[in-house]
Amino acid sequence: MTLEGVDASARAFIRGAWPLCLIAMPNMLILAAIHDPHVFFFILYSLAGCMIFVRGFGLATSWPIYSLTLAAFLAGIPSSNEMKLLEHMLNVEHMREFLWAFIIAFKSALMALPFSLFFFDHMGGYATLLKIPLCVFFLVLSIEPTLFILLLANSGL
Repeated sequence: MTLEGVDASARAFIRGAWPLCLIAMPNMLILAAIHDPHVFFFILYSLAGCMIFVRGFGLATSWPIYSLTLAAFLAGIPSSNEMKLLEHMLNVEHMREFLWAFIIAFKSALMALPFSLFFFDHMGGYATLLKIPLCVFFLVLSIEPTLFILLLANSGL
């Protein structure tokens, strides 16, 4: 493949998945700044899940999936009692931030389940009931560091 071919394929990828590229850029900043292997694999797995499922299901440029993800993310933030109970039950006090992100993603995917009926026209079939919550799960996992970077930028730090 020539350099022009690589350039054309990169342009086609960015044109087809530019919202995912915008989500991935702040995550790459976090990867460069933090040298924790747990955070590294957490961000890579969430981005890989987004690329595989959101792009694979043809929802990469669908604004309703991103608005549903943001609404479910904001509604799915766990309470402190819920966090303490799950930390105690699962005995994972040392991985609090990953548990927090997983709880938000899981609750968001469950909240997105009834709203997946709105995507029947676009995707067709009952597999939509599995595809939309799966996409929301991985989008929430990858959007959490992005929103953290945006909040830091707005606060002036």
